[in-house]
Amino acid sequence: MTFNELLDRIDRTPRATVRGSGGRKYPYKDLLLAAVLVRIAMGKQLSRRIVLDGALSALYGRLQGELFPDGPSGPPDQPFRHLERSRSGRAVWSLEARGVTQAELARLVAGGADFGSVMRHVECALIDEQAFAELAGSPVARARLAQLLGRKLREAGAVAEELAKLETLMCLGSGDELVPAEPETPESPLLESAIEEHLVENWARSPFAQRGVAFHDRQVPIPTGIVDVLGWQPSERMWWVVELKRGRAADHVVGQLLRYTGWLRREYCRPREDVRGVILAREATHKLDYALSEVPHAELWTFDERLRISPAA
Repeated sequence: MTFNELLDRIDRTPRATVRGSGGRKYPYKDLLLAAVLVRIAMGKQLSRRIVLDGALSALYGRLQGELFPDGPSGPPDQPFRHLERSRSGRAVWSLEARGVTQAELARLVAGGADFGSVMRHVECALIDEQAFAELAGSPVARARLAQLLGRKLREAGAVAEELAKLETLMCLGSGDELVPAEPETPESPLLESAIEEHLVENWARSPFAQRGVAFHDRQVPIPTGIVDVLGWQPSERMWWVVELKRGRAADHVVGQLLRYTGWLRREYCRPREDVRGVILAREATHKLDYALSEVPHAELWTFDERLRISPAA
């Protein structure tokens, strides 16, 4: 599939009537694709395998509430499933089977099996390899898809101010510096989303909780990027920004973190509140150690192969 063919298929993706909408149709498939595009632009989506994990679900839910606050809310499972087919019969992506063969999954889909039966056997969705390579490597390609999705969301009645923010995030790297994505290697098999999932699920037993930091939110879109995890420390009136890196974190990550903490400090904090940043990585370079030593409100934390988290010595 060429990139232009992918754009054409997305353009033809119809809105869906959802329960509780009073008959109004919402572009939730386009919204899910927008969330995927943001993750590609941020260097968080490293391959064409789209996993419907907690990170993607959280970002989708956030965008859904901000762009269509009066619309019915719900998880991204159905748009994820239905991007496998469209009214024209041409899929945006394909589904990869789990626990059954690809042929068995195809028979379930073709035979009109109920939604739950299909999703139980879906491991991930696959975007065409050539099209994904263009999105991952070309700011121009990301801008073209962002323009298409922005138009469709605008026509569906998305909140204009929030849509403008989303369009900026989808185009990250088209004019702004983009932090390079870490390549997937056997030495760093964990995805950032898996690390994030573990942290969120085990927050109460984490060193953050031991410091009195409560989990507040995850995958928070702001004008300068996406905050992976946001915590709140009531005793210090302190917001904690956690930026996850699955492998070795280099010094350019400091600039990324400071874009987040700087925006929060200026635009989000109330009087007498402050922000602290944490880079959570498998290991760090010496350059990062030196860079962070000059930043009083940021620090390095690390995790090991068992995902045990601790502040760096």
